[in-house]
Amino acid sequence: MGDKRGMQLARVMHLLKELQRHPGGRHYRELAHDLGFSQRTAYRDLGALRAAGWPVERGPRAGYWRVRESAIPGIFFTPSELTALALARQMLIGMPGSPFEAPMRRAFQKIMSACDREGLKALEASDRRMFAGLRRSRPYLRGQVWFAVIMDALHGQKTLRLSYFTKERAAESVREVDPYGLVFHEGAFYLIGYCHLRNEVRTFLVDRVRSAKNTGRVFTLPPDFSAAEHFKNAWGILKGKVLVTVRARFDAAVAPVIREGRWHPSQKMADGPGGSVILTVQVAGWEEIRRWLLGFGGLVEVLEPEELRQSIAEEARRMLSRYGRKLAGK
Repeated sequence: MGDKRGMQLARVMHLLKELQRHPGGRHYRELAHDLGFSQRTAYRDLGALRAAGWPVERGPRAGYWRVRESAIPGIFFTPSELTALALARQMLIGMPGSPFEAPMRRAFQKIMSACDREGLKALEASDRRMFAGLRRSRPYLRGQVWFAVIMDALHGQKTLRLSYFTKERAAESVREVDPYGLVFHEGAFYLIGYCHLRNEVRTFLVDRVRSAKNTGRVFTLPPDFSAAEHFKNAWGILKGKVLVTVRARFDAAVAPVIREGRWHPSQKMADGPGGSVILTVQVAGWEEIRRWLLGFGGLVEVLEPEELRQSIAEEARRMLSRYGRKLAGK
């Protein structure tokens, strides 16, 4: 079955390329002869292409087929592909001031100008029926000037000089950073790069960049660097140096939600008593997973590590103290 589908796909691509080479169209018999398959097969494949939403149509003369003039040269979009593009557009223009908002608007203007009537209908329908909610993303209108400098350094592999505000110390520091990549996580952009001040790869929240200057010095990006691989063991964006095993038991009330989710590449699940589920992950530091666990309130119990268990217990005591005083005084 796989070989047959592969052969059909190859035939289809040959048909499309041949039609592209002849804007005025070609007769299906000529296509069959030149490409080495039967006239019946050529006619059937052309009809199947049109039915599937590819930009091919019958030509002005009987038996002739051509690529629609409104199609983007060399690129063909099916309705489902246009729907995916429309959703991506909603996501990126939902980040005001980000480095991708304006380029996405311009790119989509090009796509829409090249689409035919059916393609425009598919895009309009997608905008009505699909919604990418990014209401918690940060408006980067204030910081877009630094985005321009950061993106230029990323593309040119040039070292940046950053003035960066560190929240923990409540102070600014100047450091030189080789920008490796940009990461979008939970509504915020982070720059990842080699920090010459700390002599290691660090992660910087773009919001806290107070100024950025391109030094003009070119650096060599490690050939095996991958942002996805770099954060593979992190729960989110914070990456500790030591892997920690975290085990937590979720009550039956939320067990289905936990079982259905993909929370971490290392996750393992086991049935617990009374319909509960035990989630085990190995993460590089437990600070971020702590915040996530607290969101489940009394429906989860941390089993290990003991340090995390005690940290959440202390947080629960503080909450009880605060709310307990208010309840006692009502």
